[in-house]
Amino acid sequence: MKRKWGTLFLAGMLCFGLSGPPANAALVDIAGNTHESAIKQLYEQDIIGGYSDGTYKPDANITRSQVVRLLGRFIIREGYEIPEDALTDRRFEDIPSESDEELLQLSALLYEEGVFQGASGYLDPNNQMQRQHMAVVIVRMMHDVFEKDLVAEYKDAGFKTSITDIHKALDDEKREAITALEYAGITIVKQFNPSNTVTRGQFASFLVRALETAGEKNELNTSESGGEPIDQAGESSNDIVDRHEVSAEGQEGTGETKQLEQQAAADTVPGEELLTSENLESDTEFTETAQPVDFSKVKSAAITRGTPLYSSRNMKNQIGIWQNETFTVPVTYLADKHLVVVSAGGEKYYVTPAAVVPAALEESTSESEIVGAVRTENAYQLLDAPNGKAILSGNRMTKLQVVGMTDNYYKVKLGQKDGYIALSQTYINTRKNIKLAEATTFSAGGKAAGELAAGAVIKASGFDGSHYNIAVSGKTFTFPRQAVVETDEATGMAAVIPAKYPETITAQTDTTVKLSSGKVIGKIKANTTVELKNITASVGIIEFLGGAGYVNLSDFTHADVVNPTKNVTHHEMEYQLKVFNLLYPEFTELKTIGKSVEGRPIYALRIGNGKKEILMDASMHAREHMTTNVLMEMIDQYSYHYVRGSKFGSYQVKSVLDQASIWFVPMMNPDGVTLVQSGLNAVANKDLVRKINGSSNVARWKANIRGVDLNRNFDATWSSIILTPPYNVPAFKNYKGIAPFSEPEAKALRDFVLARPFKSYITYHSSGQIIYWGYDSMSNHTRNYNVVKSVANVTGYSIIPPNPKKPTAASESWFTKVKKMPAMTVEIAKYSGEGPVSFSQWEDVWRRNQTVGLVGAAEASKR
Repeated sequence: MKRKWGTLFLAGMLCFGLSGPPANAALVDIAGNTHESAIKQLYEQDIIGGYSDGTYKPDANITRSQVVRLLGRFIIREGYEIPEDALTDRRFEDIPSESDEELLQLSALLYEEGVFQGASGYLDPNNQMQRQHMAVVIVRMMHDVFEKDLVAEYKDAGFKTSITDIHKALDDEKREAITALEYAGITIVKQFNPSNTVTRGQFASFLVRALETAGEKNELNTSESGGEPIDQAGESSNDIVDRHEVSAEGQEGTGETKQLEQQAAADTVPGEELLTSENLESDTEFTETAQPVDFSKVKSAAITRGTPLYSSRNMKNQIGIWQNETFTVPVTYLADKHLVVVSAGGEKYYVTPAAVVPAALEESTSESEIVGAVRTENAYQLLDAPNGKAILSGNRMTKLQVVGMTDNYYKVKLGQKDGYIALSQTYINTRKNIKLAEATTFSAGGKAAGELAAGAVIKASGFDGSHYNIAVSGKTFTFPRQAVVETDEATGMAAVIPAKYPETITAQTDTTVKLSSGKVIGKIKANTTVELKNITASVGIIEFLGGAGYVNLSDFTHADVVNPTKNVTHHEMEYQLKVFNLLYPEFTELKTIGKSVEGRPIYALRIGNGKKEILMDASMHAREHMTTNVLMEMIDQYSYHYVRGSKFGSYQVKSVLDQASIWFVPMMNPDGVTLVQSGLNAVANKDLVRKINGSSNVARWKANIRGVDLNRNFDATWSSIILTPPYNVPAFKNYKGIAPFSEPEAKALRDFVLARPFKSYITYHSSGQIIYWGYDSMSNHTRNYNVVKSVANVTGYSIIPPNPKKPTAASESWFTKVKKMPAMTVEIAKYSGEGPVSFSQWEDVWRRNQTVGLVGAAEASKR
């Protein structure tokens, strides 16, 4: 009768949806294979199985999860039990609890027994098994399951390897394991090829030779066995990287207990003997208390000094020694096994009840909130204070929960008190997100670049032994490891969307950076230059260590926002106006003064804090959109010099604009400009435009989107304008509309003008290099002319005398009529025909007009 596989399989968890071949069936594809004999032996003993089609696929690579399944099932046959918390406490972080219960259980078993430790908390189940990793797993199994220490045996025998490529193994642990297999005759090759993968056939030979070496512990050819076939998966993935991860199976040697005992010796009180694995027999019997103890009621206890600590209820894999019998910790009694589970730093250690002395937890001095976790090196100690006495010594990588930091120690929760572990005995798995336990400076190019806030969660790119690095956008940022823990928390950092309108900004002070949630993640140092990626209604978005960081733009200054040598669209203008307002709220104000026919906002931006004000607008006519560039470049330059207290031309900008502010309306006709710049498909009323235009040439369009010339829609002498074909109906230019201010764009400017005490008005148009100005009265004629003359002097444009008898509905004429203040229409370029001004004229246009706003503000400040 075959032996049962244990309770794990009673529920049928070994079923993979594949039915194995009948017991007397032969594997059809192993004949003649180098590993045929080994495969047959394991197959006949039901240790391995084939595929449902009767094949074994001996040349297929075996994955790490397949090895876990096979070895896990095998050691269950040797009397080992699945950990009781295998399904609720994952040993490996890359096995989702809902995906594969059997793998969770078997991996937990192998982990607790020290056979399969993975890569810093990761199993990498789909990775193919490397030969060097397989060597370590086999040696561990021999040590922990069969109590045969092959490494110690070959060292005691003075055996020297003859394998020629052993130097290619990743570390000493793997080289020792390969040598041990050679010594035991489990491998008989001259070249081991450590990084090569292991085939299913090679695995069979490895295992058969290992079991033969185990001898009396496993009579392979006569023992009874039972169970299901090995898993049939054939997954593959990438190999493992990272300082700790490349040692995935091979971090634990056979000398760890000695190492931790030597470390613990330094903490022994004079005259007190440190209990070690040598003076503590494995079958030590502890004196029972005088009265029987009901352990089911014991919730906390002191642990007898020298008590062995085991990894699981199997009590076969010792992973540490308790060193301090005065320290009280929480315990849990397992009645079915008559064992006690000791909790320390979130890790479980198993001890016999004889080692437990019931005691109340001491008054709490521990910080309660867990901030994250760290992983220990293979040999470590938990102390009762920094540089204090050992509480326990461990000899296996352990994940501990951290509640704080002090000096170069992590604090871990031990009952009501804190235990301490030296930073040097821990590491962080860079596959996990990293959390800052305290504020930490980060650097770029060897210079301090900013600070990460306590509680910030980030993703590191790597670790060089002393610093973590984050490589983003061609830069590498580094920060020291002292204050970090690993965490399951998400970074909270949104992905950075490339900037549509890239702009460079510079921090004026050390500037706080937040997540979109408002949580502070860090700071950037003063004078740090970054690219502005985007904005919200109230803050700017920059790239901060690989994610989106939210900053107060008023902590920054700009260098050059506007590119005036190309079309500035309504959307770009809108964005840039908002940027200026967020950068400089102390001297700017942004208003929406109305909307176009199609609902596009019409914006006005104030620069300066002067109580006196002038108004400048542009792009009243759609094809004259270069005028928007003129005003946007003025905004760019004037604000740049204002915030720096510097001169632009001959003007001290801040001084001028703090006496008379400028209100800029850079695009009066956003629908029309959008049509001319982007074509019919960019506007909602394209069918109407096509009908009105009578041509595919929308570049000639001057009117608003429904064919009204905005500069003929103001009520100066609107009623006197005679409508003549073809401009007596909506047209691409010159149609005055059905009434004064019939158009929302004209109404917006009207209402804005009437609401503010403007001292003068300059409206920009594009063709002729001339200046029109409106007639008012003889009493104001000289004043108004002098204002126009001051602009003509800097631009070199000709002045066209006003003609009071000519009917007009232009904005400049209406302004002079209702405000009794100077106004002018400035035509910036040479005549360009029925289309936009060429950008070949830009340099000349800007040279002539760059100080016009300051000229107007300086003049207005005197009135």
